Amino acid sequence: MNDIGNVCKEYGVDAYEVADAVGLDHRIQRAFLDSGVGFGGSCFPKDVAALAAAGRAADYDPSLLDAVLEVNDKQPRRLLELLDDHTDVTGERVAVLGLAFKPGTDDVRNSRAIPVVEGLQDRGADVVGYDPVAADEMRERFPDIEYADSAAGASKTQPRRWSSPTGTSSRPSIRRSTEWPTQSSSTAVTSSSVGRVSSTKG
Repeated sequence: MNDIGNVCKEYGVDAYEVADAVGLDHRIQRAFLDSGVGFGGSCFPKDVAALAAAGRAADYDPSLLDAVLEVNDKQPRRLLELLDDHTDVTGERVAVLGLAFKPGTDDVRNSRAIPVVEGLQDRGADVVGYDPVAADEMRERFPDIEYADSAAGASKTQPRRWSSPTGTSSRPSIRRSTEWPTQSSSTAVTSSSVGRVSSTKG
């Protein structure tokens, strides 16, 4: 809020009124503080960029806002790097669970799933997507990948879970909770959580 408050002061805006308005969003609480592959959609990235631009226009350096956008842009790549640390997905079936920019919508504009799917394709993975609402919209963007009717169908069998602890480090880390299968496997990644990948024996 300090960076937002500093920009507000340059324009004579009451930063406390802005904070009150932000606080009306019920998500600004613990439920909104999990690490993930970043925010997407058509509004929030554009709004943050516009706020940063407004700061620069007033000769204020919005370094924190610029850093937010920079880190956000890197998060999908970070998820893929974490996956690379643990397995080679070349020729493997990989499920991407969650295709819209947020749950409960068919809006895939600037969805974080898009760079994840692209990165998996670049790695030679056989990508299958699942989203209960947004599959048809994503199919227009990626007509060449498979789309499942359910999360279970996307990964075929119950996944072996890998989890990422949050709040313990500024750098996402992976904790292995089960042994990685030695046979050919199906891997599932969620577009909503950095480092949370799943594997199932094929």
